Amino acid sequence: MLLYYDLETSGLDIETISILQICILKEDSSIYKNIYMYPPDNEYGPTHIHNINVSVVEANNGIRQEELRNEIIELLESKEKIYWVAYNNFCFDQLVFEKFCVKNNIVIPTTWYFIDIYPAI
Repeated sequence: MLLYYDLETSGLDIETISILQICILKEDSSIYKNIYMYPPDNEYGPTHIHNINVSVVEANNGIRQEELRNEIIELLESKEKIYWVAYNNFCFDQLVFEKFCVKNNIVIPTTWYFIDIYPAI
C-alpha cells in the first residue's frame, strides 16, 4: 500500500513536539485519514504557520494523542507492506512519526518503508 502523508506539529524540536494533524492520502489521491489531535501539553506552537488551534481541532472532531495510537495499530493489523511517502520525510516527518510510535509502545514493522520525495524534487 502506498500512502502519502504529512504531519502538522506544535514545533520543530522532535524531542518535545506533539502531532496536531496527520493527513494520509491513498495512491489514488483520495483521503485515507485526516486526523486532528489535541496536544497533551495544550501547546499548539506556531499557529500563524499551521493555523491549528483548539477551535480548529474541536471543529474537526479532534482526538487525543492516545487515540492516534489506536489508528496506527489498525494499520499494523493489515499486515501488508506500507510505503510511507512524504516531503522531507527523512529529516522530519519520519522522525516525528517514529518518536510517536516509541512513546506509545508501537513497534514499526519491517514491512513499513519510508520514502522521501524531497531529494527527487
